[in-house]
Amino acid sequence: VEMQRSAREKSLLRTAQGLDSIADPRQRLIALVSEFANYTGAREAFIAHCLDDPPTRARALCYWNQGEVTFDVDYDLAGNPCEQVYGDGQTLYWPKQLAERWPLERDLNRASYLGIALTDAASGRVIGHLACCQRQREPRPHERHDRGHEVARARSIVIEKAQRLDIARI
Repeated sequence: VEMQRSAREKSLLRTAQGLDSIADPRQRLIALVSEFANYTGAREAFIAHCLDDPPTRARALCYWNQGEVTFDVDYDLAGNPCEQVYGDGQTLYWPKQLAERWPLERDLNRASYLGIALTDAASGRVIGHLACCQRQREPRPHERHDRGHEVARARSIVIEKAQRLDIARI
């Protein structure tokens, strides 16, 4: 039985499938990050890679904020949710009160966070992550279940294509 796909899911899948046809690596990153933001409804999204081992710093290769794009932004992992993604190697979805857990996020006015670990296929080591953030109200109880499924679908759709961008070499 084939799963029904939402219009947003179909759009993200088309973008992921079309990444191979975009010659310019930066344009591929923009396509991935902007469509991920559109899919999740986030105001900002980025793809980053780890700069050291063990991970203490990362570089946002492409940072999308409400349509504005910036490249190559280095930042410390300590004190923000990205640190947990690198440390655990797992997807982290924090739907509300982000600044209560990570106070540094208060200055950035972020309420929620979704970070998806990108791992090296050979070693399993986390080499980067795809993330989005939002200033948004707390989801209503009936919305939480649907959002969890969307997060899982988004992860499965983008992770293989994001890894194929070979973020360690960009």
